[in-house]
Amino acid sequence: HSEREAAAVVAREDADCAPGTRAAAAEFGLDFLSLGWEAFDLALPREILFRRLFQDLLAACASPSARTLAQRLGGYDLAPLGKIIGLD
Repeated sequence: HSEREAAAVVAREDADCAPGTRAAAAEFGLDFLSLGWEAFDLALPREILFRRLFQDLLAACASPSARTLAQRLGGYDLAPLGKIIGLD
């Protein structure tokens, strides 16, 4: 089941609480209690980093429309987007 389905169950008052995202809770007009943060990191070979398709992906995620959506949904931090951490 999805977090939207979980939020719907709470909104129908068939449950008191359910795990999910802030965005799903907001969509259903529910309160949200953050239990923690989860980072989304990509590990990839160095030669992939500078390929056009990957750079296009980073640009799309950093676009004003993506940042506006993240802000509207709430709970997303795009500040570290594209930060490179080398292992050597």
